[in-house]
Amino acid sequence: MIGCWDMFLPEDIRARYAETVVPNRAVVTEHIAPAAILTAAHDPVCDDGSVYAAHLGRADIQTAYRCDADLPHGHLRARRTVPSASAAFHWVCAAANCMMDRDVVACST
Repeated sequence: MIGCWDMFLPEDIRARYAETVVPNRAVVTEHIAPAAILTAAHDPVCDDGSVYAAHLGRADIQTAYRCDADLPHGHLRARRTVPSASAAFHWVCAAANCMMDRDVVACST
């Protein structure tokens, strides 16, 4: 991953925008929006999603998290042809809708 970072985001820019580029480094306040975080196990940044979900959860930010074990990065593009990708797409849409309604109990199930 370091090679990717260096290619797309040089160190001087990373240092200036660390909280934007790597949300796990951000100081979480009550002004952070609720988050629906969807990751795929076959993705180089999968762990970042679970870490960020835990980071938000510790700050009592409404967070729904799901990791699809059988899918790769970019799997939502296959939602029309791959049933598990379709299920993931419907989950993230439902979670986002739920959070817009601020229904914490329903969103956590």
